[in-house]
Amino acid sequence: MKRFLLGLIFFAVAVCGCGKKRASWKRSGEMGVGAFWVWHRKSDLTEGERGRLEKAGVERLCWQVAEGGWRDGAWRMVEIAPWRGGGVVPVFRLKPEPGFLGVEGSAEALAARILEWKGRFKGEGGKLAEVQLDFDCPERLLGEYARWVRRLGEGLGGTRVSVTALAGWVRAAEFDELCAVVCEMAPMFYDLTADAPEEAVAGRFVPMAGGEAEGWVREWGRCGVKWRAGLPNFERVTVFAADGRLRGHVRGWTRDEVFFHDGLEAVRSRDGVTVYRVRRAGVLCGTRLEEGGWVVHRMPERGALRRLVKAADEAGAESVIWFALDGPGLVAAYDAVALERGEVEPELVVARRGDGSVVVRNVGEVDLPSRAVDGADVGNLETRGWVIELRADGAGVFRSGSAGGFAWVGTGGGVPGEFAETMRLHVSSLRAGEEVRSGPILSSSGDVNFRVEGLGLKGVVISE
Repeated sequence: MKRFLLGLIFFAVAVCGCGKKRASWKRSGEMGVGAFWVWHRKSDLTEGERGRLEKAGVERLCWQVAEGGWRDGAWRMVEIAPWRGGGVVPVFRLKPEPGFLGVEGSAEALAARILEWKGRFKGEGGKLAEVQLDFDCPERLLGEYARWVRRLGEGLGGTRVSVTALAGWVRAAEFDELCAVVCEMAPMFYDLTADAPEEAVAGRFVPMAGGEAEGWVREWGRCGVKWRAGLPNFERVTVFAADGRLRGHVRGWTRDEVFFHDGLEAVRSRDGVTVYRVRRAGVLCGTRLEEGGWVVHRMPERGALRRLVKAADEAGAESVIWFALDGPGLVAAYDAVALERGEVEPELVVARRGDGSVVVRNVGEVDLPSRAVDGADVGNLETRGWVIELRADGAGVFRSGSAGGFAWVGTGGGVPGEFAETMRLHVSSLRAGEEVRSGPILSSSGDVNFRVEGLGLKGVVISE
């Protein structure tokens, strides 16, 4: 009888435990310094990038090393970047085709491929502490994914496995099962909502870092394993037809090519979204444009990012992780120091050379970030980009000359340089430690002052 009662007790405990939710993970101490994803990039970090990451205190980089999928009974992986030491976490991007989850031996096969790469890994004595998987698993298959990841981890021996995550996973029935088999998760809080054609046809587009993301970040506070909030740090240019249909993202674009394209008319700039109407058919960085269509430049607005970082901190995230550093096809919106120390502003020095050219140099700690147009005067061509306005006491100081490295140089109002009292230099952005130089646009040594519209910076043009 005693045995029978004990059996009933154990059975009841087991039944109750089956439906028990995993306890929320609790961070110890303050939120850490942000990490970065590095994507589609084979080249090493530049000296300037390493310096900025070090200055910002960044210690964790998750670097995409390969991507591919399961086909014909084997993993077909394309190597993107070589292995790196120094605590860099290698990331394997798996195609969003979940068929492999039900294939016996597929997890063990991928573990074998990773160990093969590990054998060629020269940093840190061949040790590999962690790998990260990037796979957009459907929510209904999270339990199956969890069991697959467990087998992968067993095949890797002592190597930990982390995963990227879709924001909606936190609501899935089998979410806790996945939490139990990974060392941490990195949910991505961007690209959450697609642009509706009926909104796009009216020129209204979804911000990259909108209010919806904040709600999801806070919901992840109940995650049962260490997590980092994946936030956007990139710019994107997208083309839409006149009827609002998506045509695709522009590849290989530059800020100057977009912001100063003479076939585009800026009609709205707000919340990090700048909307252009195509005035006439043409080409933008190899992408065809149809008259009446839309071109949209998006980047995360700084105020929105600050709110998301605050939400992540309050929800208990270990840190944020930014997507991404610069790489092929990726334009980073802000540098690491600016993201970590948001109160720091760029510092510009404007100097004149003996040949009459003008140099604008960023001597500050952070980049002068991307700026498409003055949001208060979007339709004016003379407000595109950042504007460094030079002002003399009278005419005769300036002369007509080439823009040099600037996107555009003009006097405003079409007045010839020789009769103008102001000269306006336009630049899309300027990295910390870099400079841009005009052609000869000064003809005399008269005093010239400058101001940077939208930043409140002003001073005297010095001589070099």
